[in-house]
Amino acid sequence: MIIEYESIADANFYCYFVKSGTVFSETQLYTIKATPHFHRNIEFLFITRGVQTVTVDGETHELKEGEILFVDSYQPHSYDDCDAEAYILVLSSTYFEPFHWFFDKKVFPQIMSDVEKNKDLFAFIEKWYEEHLDNNDRYGIFMKCNELFRLITQKYEIKEPVISKQNELVIAALKYIKDHYTDENLSLKSCSDAIGYSKEYVSKQFNSVMGTSFKGYVNSLRIQKFQELEQAKKGTKQELAVMCGFKSLATFYRALKNIDE
Repeated sequence: MIIEYESIADANFYCYFVKSGTVFSETQLYTIKATPHFHRNIEFLFITRGVQTVTVDGETHELKEGEILFVDSYQPHSYDDCDAEAYILVLSSTYFEPFHWFFDKKVFPQIMSDVEKNKDLFAFIEKWYEEHLDNNDRYGIFMKCNELFRLITQKYEIKEPVISKQNELVIAALKYIKDHYTDENLSLKSCSDAIGYSKEYVSKQFNSVMGTSFKGYVNSLRIQKFQELEQAKKGTKQELAVMCGFKSLATFYRALKNIDE
C-alpha cells in the first residue's frame, strides 16, 4: 500500500479546520474519508455523531461520539468512508513546537475516550469553530492552540511518542530532504549517510512507502518551490532554479519534463 506524503499540510502556520457534513460547494459536503497519508503537522478528530473507523500506524480503531483522535507528526493514518460527523483540525507543527519543548517532546494520547472529560474540549472546539478565525491570524490561532493543549493536559496524561519502525527510516529521510532540498549537492548518498543506512536500503524503502524515487520526490519538491517563487516574482527563472537546488535552468526543465511525463 502506498502512503501519500501530504506536503501541502506542512506549510508553516498551516491551519485546516472544518466540520464534516457542512457545505463545501453547491454539490459537495465535507467528509471524513481519507486515503493513507501522513504529514509533519498534527491532526485532531473530534467525533460529534456516529462511529468513525480510523487507522493509525497500521492499527484500526472505531471512534464513537464524544471521543477524540490525536495523530502525531509523520504518523500514517486514514479514515474510512463512514456516516459519522466530526470536527477535523490539522495544525502546523510550528504551533505545537512550544508544547513539545516545554514537555520534553511528549505528546497526547492517541485516543481520548473519556466522554465526560471530553465535554469541555468539545465545547472549546465548537466555540472556536463558530468564531471562524481567519487563517492569516497566526497569533489568534496560536493562542487557541495553547488553550486547547492546556485543556488536554489537564485531563489526560501526556506520553512519549511512538513511531512505527516501518516508517522510521522514511520519516528520517523526509526530514533530511526538507532541510536540504535547496542544496544542489543533496543526493541519495548524502541522505543515507546522514540517517545511517545504505543508499540501496533507503532507496528501496523510500520507493515502497512513497510510491516514487528519492530523486523524483526531491525534484517535485524543488519544482513546487520554484513555482511558488516564480508566482511571487522573486527573481529570474535562472536565479530561481539555482535557489531551489537545481544546478541550472536546463536541469530544472529536464526535471519538469520528467514530472509531467
